[in-house]
Amino acid sequence: MNMHTLPVCMLSIAIGFSILPTKALAGIPGPPSFGSNYQLVFSQDFTSMSSLAVNATNMGSGTWVAHTPLNEDWFTFENPTSAYHPFNVGNGYLTIRAQQDGNDPNNWFGGYSGGLLSSLDENGNGFSQQYGYFECSMRTPGTPNSWPAFWLMSAPGVSNHNLTVGEIDVSESYGNWASGPNQNPPGDPNVNTETWHRWNSYNSGGSQIAYGTLYNSYPGMTSGFHTYGLDVEPSGITWYIDRQQVWSAPIFAQAKEPLYIMIDLALGGGNYNNSSNTGYNWALTPDPTDLKIQYVAVWASTNSPNYKSSGSSGGAPGAPTPTAVRPTPTPISPTPTPKPATPTPTAAPVSITSPAAGSTVSGQVTFTCANPGGTANLYVDDVFVGNSSYSWKTTTFANRSHYLLCNGFRNGSFVGSAGENVTVSN
Repeated sequence: MNMHTLPVCMLSIAIGFSILPTKALAGIPGPPSFGSNYQLVFSQDFTSMSSLAVNATNMGSGTWVAHTPLNEDWFTFENPTSAYHPFNVGNGYLTIRAQQDGNDPNNWFGGYSGGLLSSLDENGNGFSQQYGYFECSMRTPGTPNSWPAFWLMSAPGVSNHNLTVGEIDVSESYGNWASGPNQNPPGDPNVNTETWHRWNSYNSGGSQIAYGTLYNSYPGMTSGFHTYGLDVEPSGITWYIDRQQVWSAPIFAQAKEPLYIMIDLALGGGNYNNSSNTGYNWALTPDPTDLKIQYVAVWASTNSPNYKSSGSSGGAPGAPTPTAVRPTPTPISPTPTPKPATPTPTAAPVSITSPAAGSTVSGQVTFTCANPGGTANLYVDDVFVGNSSYSWKTTTFANRSHYLLCNGFRNGSFVGSAGENVTVSN
């Protein structure tokens, strides 16, 4: 059933007014155990709500807009007032839907569109926060071509287009993770991606400066609701799944700025899965494909300007202190073993030793990374391929530019990365 065919009572999309909670937040748990004094400052509890305050591009008195603030949508995201709008609140959660509605102007996505929510608009209006804990409870679809994400970006770059921009992906997953022909490892939608990025400014083209990524397998990710959280502090960045630490990285300048929230369901992103391994087979996409979200919540830590030293640690603005909480979800078993919260980089650099950056390669190529005193994870086009050294069979890849990445770890903590582009020509 397409969303536009649901009864009006199930489509209560509230345009132009705020829906800060006005009763006990029964669907949102208390603050995380490592921040028991953190204060709840932003909350969207879809387990008890019946409408969503979302506008197209200007926040007004709403809570969300349905496009990226700088109009940099990489996928066709529908407006909340369109016939095939992607949002529905009911049955204890928010649904963001990808559907084959024909709204695909360039025919890039097989006629599919999806949905996105941003807590900041193009004028810088809305919610952002410097330091604290950001969390979303959601159930990812895990179906072919699905690409759900819960992510943060630095707010100052929205208003000042000359600033370097930071991005932190709390959760990003792909329904056809490494599932195309000749891909290794085989497909597994229960792989979560945690990433940080630094981007050049909007006015200088927005190219990537640096990033670090960790791919981890979490069995059961797509079979139920799980919480995906991020704690940002002056001492570092820490990722959590079901409130268990899974990764940490050093803080960088843009992560010290106020961060705004985005959550979306797009298609693509994962590995190609058509017969020639050159693109996506959109016919494999279930119509519809749904991302389900129970809540989005943000707590201010003592480092945050939003933290009120004399106030309660329980309530969002305009809302009473919660009197009922939902138990913390039963953790799923993460792999690898959780990392220390505050990594300590060492001076030795992480570097790709072979092949040479910018070179043209063919046949069997040795891809190696140097990380003195530590280990390294190797990636080709963001797909994990091995540790420290990998025999790369380039004949199974398209003749074009490919991105090689090395992430270095020492004593279980991320310490740096190195990346380069090479051209495959066979």
